[in-house]
Amino acid sequence: MPFPWSLIVMPPGDFDEPHERQAIEMAAVHNMFIRALNAIHAQADTIRDDQAKDFAFFCLSFCEMLHHHHDIEESMAFPFFETKLGAGAMSDNVSQHRAFDASFSSFQSWFQDVYDGKATYSASVVLEKVDALGDILVLHLTD
Repeated sequence: MPFPWSLIVMPPGDFDEPHERQAIEMAAVHNMFIRALNAIHAQADTIRDDQAKDFAFFCLSFCEMLHHHHDIEESMAFPFFETKLGAGAMSDNVSQHRAFDASFSSFQSWFQDVYDGKATYSASVVLEKVDALGDILVLHLTD
């Protein structure tokens, strides 16, 4: 599943109906993450040295949003769903989160080093890291 990663088709439904709204919002949030990955990939080789820290901040902001999203899922949403669906019903989703932990950690750590001035920006490193993360993350987001 190479770049550019395809967006999720928005589910049909009524935004004013709570159960349908949840599916619509989840698709929109997941599309935001896919758009961010596509933006990072598309811009990687256009970043000048004087823009590297700002671009690293953009990438770190993406990381913080993704962390927050998955933390909320694992600490609140999934346990609630399992009260209705049964224990372990969301375990595949949690396993999918763990499947990209290593590539996500590497991605975030490298951009933190660029932001902190401990690493020099390199488009080839960005592409390597976003490609390593992108396919497995998008597979999860579209599941």
